Amino acid sequence: MAICDRLTGARIDVLLRKWLAMLPDPFPDADRGGDFRRRD
Repeated sequence: MAICDRLTGARIDVLLRKWLAMLPDPFPDADRGGDFRRRD
């Protein structure tokens, strides 16, 4: 339970953003130019 008690929304957000930064962008260059992107 001690690990679960330390999980806050802010810590989960930091972890998620870290992993999203490492994942490749699923959209090709043409779609990124058209402003079709994932929202962080």
